[in-house]
Amino acid sequence: MSTAMGTPAVAAIEAAGGALSVSLSAFATQTNGSLTVSYDNTDAKTRIDTLLVDLNNAAVALRAGLVAAQQTVTNSVVNTAITTFNALLTVIDAFEGMLGISLTSVSGTQEATALSTLAVK
Repeated sequence: MSTAMGTPAVAAIEAAGGALSVSLSAFATQTNGSLTVSYDNTDAKTRIDTLLVDLNNAAVALRAGLVAAQQTVTNSVVNTAITTFNALLTVIDAFEGMLGISLTSVSGTQEATALSTLAVK
């Protein structure tokens, strides 16, 4: 895989994957286990595949939570959740763009802001 993408790109994906896995695990803890996170570290392709699935699962769970919360939670909490949701979508878009799965229009600044919003370092 590193031949096709280049070693630096694979290293960046692996570093982001590890950090994101930690963040998703923390999110799963905060949701009292209603969001499960799996991360298969077998090989580079499996790491990327499971990371992409986890990102999308987190987005689906967050979206469902937003829909449910809009009727009962204060606007400031919903606004923070919407910001987090949009940041997650930005990261997914950037990640898919890096993999060549989709054409991304995410700038480096937008990606950095999204990762900061999600507390990924």
